[in-house]
Amino acid sequence: MGIFGRTVPAHYNLLESEIERLHESHCCSERAIGENLAGDERVSDQRATRYFDCCSSAGCTAIAALNERSMEAGTEILNVSLNRKNIAYLPNEVANPELPASTRLITVLRIFPSLANWIRSFHLDREIEAAGDDLDGSVADSVADWLRECETSDENMEILRQDIANAHRVITEPRRRDKSANRSWQQNRIVWVALEDEFSPVADEGVRSWLEALGIGNMLDTRDFGKNASDDWFVLLSYSLARTSGLARPTVLDAGAYAWHYPSPADLPAHDGGRTVILRDGLALAPLREFVHTTRRISRTDVQRIRQFRPSDDDLPDLDAARTRHVSWIRANLVR
Repeated sequence: MGIFGRTVPAHYNLLESEIERLHESHCCSERAIGENLAGDERVSDQRATRYFDCCSSAGCTAIAALNERSMEAGTEILNVSLNRKNIAYLPNEVANPELPASTRLITVLRIFPSLANWIRSFHLDREIEAAGDDLDGSVADSVADWLRECETSDENMEILRQDIANAHRVITEPRRRDKSANRSWQQNRIVWVALEDEFSPVADEGVRSWLEALGIGNMLDTRDFGKNASDDWFVLLSYSLARTSGLARPTVLDAGAYAWHYPSPADLPAHDGGRTVILRDGLALAPLREFVHTTRRISRTDVQRIRQFRPSDDDLPDLDAARTRHVSWIRANLVR
């Protein structure tokens, strides 16, 4: 069966058995993860060794090791000694005319609870300061209320853009109380991006099309949504490559146990990136080039669109069908 397109080292026989079990699983997600582990030849020898070392830990399964290594991806993706073959852009070291520093990137940010809490905090502080002694309890007490207010006011939308940037800064920068732990989380986190010009045909279509184009299948699953209305809001961000610390082609070690990812051919140059799995049959897009970079501070001007979306049970894509279409497209367009 093998792993990363290689033979499994002799002293990791249990790992090969586990990958075979994943391949034969009745669960489509497990089969997908098994296929990704076995076939992703983009993984460098150095990062493969780190994965094997992780698997040798007591009780560490193939999937557990995969998730553990993905949590360290931010320290590895732009490390030349570990991942040179997959680095597409690195200031002063790796450059390519196909990806000039002016290249525009896009990503989707979901307003998750900790981010929502800080947005609400900034908004309430501003409202309370403005109301002074006249505060009468009418201040919007939820992020959802504030977001709805912003939809009808350009002035409020500009304020919201700044609130989102400020809230993101607070949750991603090291905090005085838990500096070492927060810094580690910040360094290790990665952001998945596509190229804005390739994404532009669906930019105005709404969140469902964004997620389907970017292969973000987990956010089309109703089980990923809580009862809070703030869970329904998504932000489309756009910024230049120059505002990142570098860009890399992703591998299964960056995706972790994420079944909606599929490895692109390893013989393509790193600046070609990976390819998103298009999740809707008939979406008028070819798979987009996708990359990863380390977390960065967002600014007000990065915020392009803010949209509300909550999926229905009918929105969850068919994983097997999406991967089958994707494999057919890769064979027809990328395999040399």
